[in-house]
Amino acid sequence: MLAFAAGDVETQMSHQQLHWFEKQVVQLTAAAALAVVYFLLYPAVRLCDERTAIAFFPTGSYGQALAFAVMVVALAGACGLMTISARPEGAILATLVAVGGISLHSASFNTLLWMDSDGYGGTLRLLAAETLFMGVILTVAVAVIGGVRRMVRAVRPNWLWRSPMGEPAAPRRQNFQLLLGRSLVSMGLSVLIAVVLLLILLQSDQRGQAIFALVASFTLAVLIAHRSMPAPFSVVFLAGPLLAGIFLYILASVASIGTRVEDWVMVPLYARALPIDWLSAGGAGAALGFWLSERGNEAQFLENLDVAKGS
Repeated sequence: MLAFAAGDVETQMSHQQLHWFEKQVVQLTAAAALAVVYFLLYPAVRLCDERTAIAFFPTGSYGQALAFAVMVVALAGACGLMTISARPEGAILATLVAVGGISLHSASFNTLLWMDSDGYGGTLRLLAAETLFMGVILTVAVAVIGGVRRMVRAVRPNWLWRSPMGEPAAPRRQNFQLLLGRSLVSMGLSVLIAVVLLLILLQSDQRGQAIFALVASFTLAVLIAHRSMPAPFSVVFLAGPLLAGIFLYILASVASIGTRVEDWVMVPLYARALPIDWLSAGGAGAALGFWLSERGNEAQFLENLDVAKGS
């Protein structure tokens, strides 16, 4: 196991080597999990009509929605175990990248709009509800990753990733509230930046375009926001894409009042990403942005430490 290897050689590896090792562990875990989901697990959540976009609530596919939730939670446990030697955000990133294996199978968003004979407002509201459901799944997945790490810490504490910058002191209640407030403000800034970037990057309703726009927008947005206003709670940033998705669906549904079903081409491009896209592509982008920012701070710390040792 990679985590075992990291724990055994920790005393023989420099901080720079461990920094590199963490990157390899997360990349390999994410790639392997993505392949497993794409080639092996997709049939468990496949809709009856594969010509329809993968959206569980508008299609009434509640059994598949439950299977999807179980799959994500199981992936979180597996990725959490395989990335023990990386920071927790690495496990979250690998899990959400793997979920993208389902998103890659999906048909065009437009296939959902043809199902609502009264216009597309009802479909968009169901998509907003499904995005909220995705938030519940993500919350459970994050809790599972935390539980896996606590169990490993209890039996093999040396296997866990430890920051070369040292463990932060436990915050007092007042400090916790201050840090949480700072994280929320930073997350709000990241959402604002991401929505602006999304409006620029999302120029068509093609599946690849939507996935790329979400990943790029939230990666850059969280990276910029976290560098501008550092905040310790990564889970807050993960909520950003889902909150943005819910808001944009509701905004588009309000604009759809009185619109006929044949006017589906009027659905704004910003509302044509699927809930699974907001979770996998948007969430992975947010996790990646936070992960890169933290690693950048750590790399700068190690560089300064080397300079101090050499002087």
